[in-house]
Amino acid sequence: MMRIVTPIVLRPRAASPAGQGLARLALTATLIVGTATAVGADRPAGQADDTGSAIIEVGLGHVSDEDSRFGRYRGLDDDGLFGLLGLDWLRRPAAGADDGWTSALLIIDGSLESGRGQRLISARLSQPGRVRLQFDQRRFSDRRAPLQSIHRRDGDRLVLPPDWQAGTTTDTFSQLLPSLQAIDPHQTRDRRSLSGRLQLDRGWQLSAGVREERREGLGTVAGLFGNSGGNPRAAFLPAPIDYRTHSVDAEASWSRPGRQWLLGYHASLFSNDQPGIAFDNPFSTIGGWAEGSGYPTGRGELAGPPDNQFHQLRLATRWRLPGQVDLLADLGVGRMSQDEPFLPYTANPVLAESITQPLPRASLDGRVDTTTLNLRLNGRLGERHRWSASGRLDDRDNHTPRLRLVGIGGDSERQDPDPVSSATRFNLPYDYRDLSLGLKLDSRWNSTTRSRLGARLRRTERSLTARARTERIDLEALLRQTLGPRAEGSLSMTWSDRGGSAYEGGAGFIASHDPAWLESQSRVWENLPTLRQYHLADRREHRLAATLQLQPASAWTLGFEAARRVQDFHGGEFGLREARVDQLHGHLRWQFTPATALSAFASWDRQRLEQSGFSFRGSIFTEADLADPGRAWQVEHDDRARVAGLSAEHRWLQDRLQLKADWVLARSSGTIDTVVGAALSAEALPELRTRLSTLALQASWTFTPRLIGRLRYWREDFASRDWAIDGVAVDQLANILLPGEASPDETVHVIGMSLQWQLGRGN
Repeated sequence: MMRIVTPIVLRPRAASPAGQGLARLALTATLIVGTATAVGADRPAGQADDTGSAIIEVGLGHVSDEDSRFGRYRGLDDDGLFGLLGLDWLRRPAAGADDGWTSALLIIDGSLESGRGQRLISARLSQPGRVRLQFDQRRFSDRRAPLQSIHRRDGDRLVLPPDWQAGTTTDTFSQLLPSLQAIDPHQTRDRRSLSGRLQLDRGWQLSAGVREERREGLGTVAGLFGNSGGNPRAAFLPAPIDYRTHSVDAEASWSRPGRQWLLGYHASLFSNDQPGIAFDNPFSTIGGWAEGSGYPTGRGELAGPPDNQFHQLRLATRWRLPGQVDLLADLGVGRMSQDEPFLPYTANPVLAESITQPLPRASLDGRVDTTTLNLRLNGRLGERHRWSASGRLDDRDNHTPRLRLVGIGGDSERQDPDPVSSATRFNLPYDYRDLSLGLKLDSRWNSTTRSRLGARLRRTERSLTARARTERIDLEALLRQTLGPRAEGSLSMTWSDRGGSAYEGGAGFIASHDPAWLESQSRVWENLPTLRQYHLADRREHRLAATLQLQPASAWTLGFEAARRVQDFHGGEFGLREARVDQLHGHLRWQFTPATALSAFASWDRQRLEQSGFSFRGSIFTEADLADPGRAWQVEHDDRARVAGLSAEHRWLQDRLQLKADWVLARSSGTIDTVVGAALSAEALPELRTRLSTLALQASWTFTPRLIGRLRYWREDFASRDWAIDGVAVDQLANILLPGEASPDETVHVIGMSLQWQLGRGN
């Protein structure tokens, strides 16, 4: 039996860097003692020893500067010392013990390559061909650059400073600068999972698993006051994050030659411990707002993601039919539900007194029934050709009740129960059905030539949206050719065309309003061109790509890739008209000697978008504006990215010393060129730029076959220029209090060292 004398307990706790380092060293000593005890445990006389081994790595590093962008996913956003810890322990049955058990434990708390952005504990116990149990726990960190806000938390509400001086616009906030405080957007995800698999006799297998994910941290959200396009006011707010998702999976499968069946169940349950955000209004009451909407009595509230559930039953099978044809079928029937209690129409007690028509019900009682069916036939045509035919149905039948809601717009008006009013709205329970059919033929004409042909038809129906039906056809062709003993190339082409029913941009708007109010309006409802839903619009697309792989000599490998994709949105006169993407990529590897290698790569990407539109006056489109070339405009976006990198490796002294260097340089730029008619004016926008340069140097020294030392230096230099946020103060906009973002421009140096021991009898 395996015995670990000292238990391992990991408890995250706030501490100084020095205290954290001492704690990690103490934990490492505990792991070494426990593992050594397990490996050397006594056994009864005559019993064969199991083979056990452990690899332990402990290290220390230093970050030169505090940089939230560099440390966003690496957990190295603070400057100073940090510790690293790793344990990889494995115990296997002795040779010849067919019914023995295998156990494994893996603990990672950072590494020299990725920092401390991911922490992992994984334990496994298995018996080959019979039983497998596994537990995993992972932690991911995500930290953003600090922002600013005037709101601070007081219980369940975001309040303003006691001495706050309100105004109708941000430039009239006399106490703005003294009231700003830093907020630290961040997010931590903890995942825990337990799974098991049991292999039974007669082809049966049972498996089950549970998983929990918890996300905690602080984000940002914009809180809005106002009830029309002419009187909105907004401020960015700190938004707490506290989500939990529990998942359950269970499957039973049966297998025989030529036949397989599977019955499964899946459940996902989401809960939000922060269902809403209540906040005070920093603006004074303005024209168009009801009395009491502004400071000091004005208050708003936003709902967070609601608690919801999804349950699904699944039945899948595979049959071998005559003629070497395989039939695969997979059916899933599920239900999504959401019944979170509604927030009140308004959080403002002054405005709440005007409510004469309360909410029609306390909660949504939302329900969507889902059906997913996948069918596929695979077969052969002689020795050279393989074919497949597939079909997929994805149906979402929405049974959510449609409610008549007499709302209070942006916590800034009194309730208006008049049916002939734009304040009355209906929720939109969307239905969705997607059906697709596909054919594919793979051919091997000879030892050097292969090809693929494919086609797919797709029809999608949606309710209460701008397009009730879309139809799409996709074609693909691929030719792969061996060009002698040291070269291979390929050519590929894809083409698609999407069309469908008439595009009605105002369909969702019309469905959400009271028919009595719509009849009172003599208008044609249409979205602005910039709001056109281009995933539904008419589009024709083609893509061409070519690759070439060369090996001029046994030590050389070269590769080249080129591609172009063009999208033509031909169904509309305004909005996005065309998109083009060009890509070039090349890489090489040169193995100088068995101990020395060099590799390099370079890539170039360019994306161009063409848009067109017109400037309208007032709140509606007019035929005069549409026909006036002086009010037309065209915009071309041109984005480019260039990336290049080098990597070198060398081993010395019979591989005892290993050196590696990696360098990457990435640059991107974006321009926006605008051409306007004679009745309009436009100003050129500055170019967008980013630059990233990284250098990583690594060295490892093998002291003994069981003791290795590692040293790593890491330098990263990042800078960007973005006119949308650079130099934009929190009060730059009159009606919106901004969070004070800034483009990053930082250089960070990281150095780390570690020792790795291998213990036990394992290889």
